[in-house]
Amino acid sequence: MRSVLARLRDFRVWCLAGAAVLSAAALTAPTVRMNRSVYHYFIVFDITQSQNAEDYVLDGKPVSRLAFAKHAARAAIRDLPCGSSVGIGLFSAYDSSDMAMMMGDEGGWSARMPREPSVLAPLFGPIEVCRNFFAIDRTIQAIDWRMAWSDASDITGGLYATINKAKALNGRTKVVFFTEGEPYVAYGGGDNFRPFSGAKREVKGLLVGVGGLVPAQIPKFDDLGNRKGFLATRSRLDESFLRRLEAETGLRYVRLLSAAQFSADLRAAEFAEREEVDVDIRLPLGALALILVLLAVLL
Repeated sequence: MRSVLARLRDFRVWCLAGAAVLSAAALTAPTVRMNRSVYHYFIVFDITQSQNAEDYVLDGKPVSRLAFAKHAARAAIRDLPCGSSVGIGLFSAYDSSDMAMMMGDEGGWSARMPREPSVLAPLFGPIEVCRNFFAIDRTIQAIDWRMAWSDASDITGGLYATINKAKALNGRTKVVFFTEGEPYVAYGGGDNFRPFSGAKREVKGLLVGVGGLVPAQIPKFDDLGNRKGFLATRSRLDESFLRRLEAETGLRYVRLLSAAQFSADLRAAEFAEREEVDVDIRLPLGALALILVLLAVLL
């Protein structure tokens, strides 16, 4: 009997010693090289006024298109494997310097288009998702419609600028572009669709349609963010326009219905890259240490 108890005591000691070693190893932030499927994305959010329309429900409450897109993106990024990378950008309409230039023009700013419209504001390029998860997550959480620099929405220009930006980053970055696809034509005439000058499918990715098919009211806010009724216009998801852009660019159109669905779309095999990457093993080491502690306590 004493021999059994002595062996059990030794087993507990070894368990605790092993847990201490594993815990110490985890504190050094160890990594191992692995060949695995990873994903690289430049994600752009439409932050124009129409994204304030509340035609989604989250936790039983109506939420805006922008809020739901942010929720889906944050959840999907959490599901990406270590070694993947994500960059974030914003889409509005025209660069503030261009708008200021036009407002100072004798003919008035509405008299002509800016010569070089800037519809895209990159916040940062793709960074690794595990080591930088909290920075990425908090950046997305902080995105707000008040960051927009114009009410107009040249969706075609915004998408093309996003594709060109992804192409300039490297040859592996894919595009994710959130929008309802219903352009506000500030300068009149048509829906601002125009041919894509780049090669079709040279840059892959997702064109994500947000919002409902039924026109929804767009809340109006003051400068402090207080709701002050609704705008006169309504907005809806324009799938036909987004399908035209899909055919023009070779991106894959998907409608945003749930966070789980978007996460699966983001991890589609067609967007994966097989790479040798450093994989953080702190979590498995910590889990093994916990198991050893539990064995020492329970046996």
